[in-house]
Amino acid sequence: MRHEIQVRARVVSLSPLATRFVVRLGAADRLVGVDAESAQLPGLRDLPLELPVVGLETSANLAPDLVLVEQADGPRSDRKGMETLSALDAQVIEFQPHDFEDVWKIYRLVGQPLIGEASALSLEVEHSRPLALIGGETHGRRRPRVLAVVGVAPLEIAGGHSFETDLIELAGATSITHGGDDFRLPATTQSLAALAPELILVMTPHAITQRERSTLLPRLAPIAPVEFIELDTRLFWLNDSVSAARRVQRVIAASLP
Repeated sequence: MRHEIQVRARVVSLSPLATRFVVRLGAADRLVGVDAESAQLPGLRDLPLELPVVGLETSANLAPDLVLVEQADGPRSDRKGMETLSALDAQVIEFQPHDFEDVWKIYRLVGQPLIGEASALSLEVEHSRPLALIGGETHGRRRPRVLAVVGVAPLEIAGGHSFETDLIELAGATSITHGGDDFRLPATTQSLAALAPELILVMTPHAITQRERSTLLPRLAPIAPVEFIELDTRLFWLNDSVSAARRVQRVIAASLP
């Protein structure tokens, strides 16, 4: 049976995002090894000792209690490394949140072993409460139907298991795909039209180029009004999720009566 990870756990992070989270918790001193990209982050360069750079298999040499990876079955993983860590009774946690529910789980799965249950819960509430207050501001108002397009070529929309749909719901609208299990969904102009959105938000981690805009607008504008929002869903929740929610809220409010 897997042991309970205690505060002061030895942690290996093979995900730059997970490393940022550990640093944000104030638990950088729990790290005993990191991936090459994480080793360059400012929060680690300031540590008294340089952390060893490891991969999944070599992390076992550090006898970790907890290993954070981007994907448990992704390119950072290999079978031998997973078997070695399992034999050591190390817990491997996939650190790739797609929506706020994933984030709250991360506070419990990762935060509690590093800083204790009470401190992790306090930070989770500190993070989630402002978002809950934003979501409550539009209680009782009409909720327009909004769709998030997240890919240009090929055309792709946000599924129900995504930050984009969460932000639309927090902003006081109804995300048409909200509640589904998918992170991303393929789409065509015909399938988008069938969903009958009142507004289409093009939400991408980079600014849409003029060429991309010229490709999208003729396809989307006949369906519904289109607005563009630059949003890096990989990092925004860690940096300032409230500002992102407010930005989506403003765009929706300004675009619809």
